[in-house]
Amino acid sequence: MPPRLTVAIPFEYQEKWVGGVYYVRNLLKGLALLPDGARPSVIVIGDDAAGLDYLRRETGLGDLRRVASAAIRKVAARSNIPFRYRPAPGDIPIDVLLVGSPMGFEARAVQWIPDFQEERLPQFFSAAELKARRQRNRKWLTLHRHIMVSSQDVRSDLERFYPGFDGRVHILNFASFPEVYPAPPEIAALRQKYALPERYFICNNQLWQHKNHATILRALREIPSDKAPPVVFTGKEHDYRDRGYAASVRTLAVELGVADHVHFLGF
Repeated sequence: MPPRLTVAIPFEYQEKWVGGVYYVRNLLKGLALLPDGARPSVIVIGDDAAGLDYLRRETGLGDLRRVASAAIRKVAARSNIPFRYRPAPGDIPIDVLLVGSPMGFEARAVQWIPDFQEERLPQFFSAAELKARRQRNRKWLTLHRHIMVSSQDVRSDLERFYPGFDGRVHILNFASFPEVYPAPPEIAALRQKYALPERYFICNNQLWQHKNHATILRALREIPSDKAPPVVFTGKEHDYRDRGYAASVRTLAVELGVADHVHFLGF
């Protein structure tokens, strides 16, 4: 039997980008489904003890270990360490890093690129942020042997905007683990808490400008008022690029005359 792989994942619990939190959580839940002989040992890199507790609780991987970022940086000083390397005495025997890597670990890391929204929607970024994201992407693509993306669509964008790097790109689709539905009495209590009808449409996007909530509101306006369905918006209401965006969505609902059909629940 081949030796058990040790996989490391940098992680800090950050609600400001909860999509990244869920991505790591579900990736680890996927690893937890592997049989014992195939499941790797997992190390969480970070300085957030609460983040480790969160991952243990949410993934069922009770044997997760955490290594401080400073310890990783010390090992990374010996750059270009290959995959499946023989650890030095006292070293941290990491075979591969997933999602991202501290500087110096690129040679044995698989870097995740979530998307290329700065290329698709450049109007939502400042010139400085556009430049920074493009420099970051080129650095990632140049230094890492392997890149992972979450869909064929992102891979196609990578080939379009960064030609010449696509040979090392791997698609790892999102893992989804739907929650167990509450019992009917609990659902009824939740509907009462949030003043929701029995049936409605739900939009689970953060209230960020590139999510384009206005399209839903304008669609509601096209439906006669007595037939328009209720729509529930959830998600964090802070967009660092446009701090007034959430308020503008509410204002637009009033201006379009559809405010009675929408509910904003926050995160």
